[in-house]
Amino acid sequence: MYNDDTTFGVTMKKRFDLDDYPFEVFKYEDEGVADFLVRYKDVPTAMGSAKSQKEAIALARESLETVLEDLEERGEPIPKPTIRSLAEEEATGRITFRMPKSLHRKLIERSQRDGVSLNTSILVALSAYLAIKEKEVISFHSKETQGKEEGTR
Repeated sequence: MYNDDTTFGVTMKKRFDLDDYPFEVFKYEDEGVADFLVRYKDVPTAMGSAKSQKEAIALARESLETVLEDLEERGEPIPKPTIRSLAEEEATGRITFRMPKSLHRKLIERSQRDGVSLNTSILVALSAYLAIKEKEVISFHSKETQGKEEGTR
């Protein structure tokens, strides 16, 4: 993908629109010292880490450009940026899945012990799991959200 870029009054072509690629920002603390890690969803090898969120985003962006250029030079496919996630497109509120009988039995026992339906028991377990996982990601940025929060670019 090419985009126009004007540098020093000369219009040049940029090969990739880096703003199209969504990324996540993680905050890690070790002995009271915070570090930020930025990772691109569609290009997991492109990432950046720094003491400040702004610097981590800038480093990750440089890494993304390098990875995409390297893939292009080697003739490998360039990952397309995710515009909308499958969750946004396909979330109906209803799923069907298989699980081991032992897990199914434990869920039934738990829901009976708690006095709630099996559906409610599964919803509570999944919600608790997601709450734990979401604490690991401090922010998510896509083309639609970039620039709306101060310090994201």
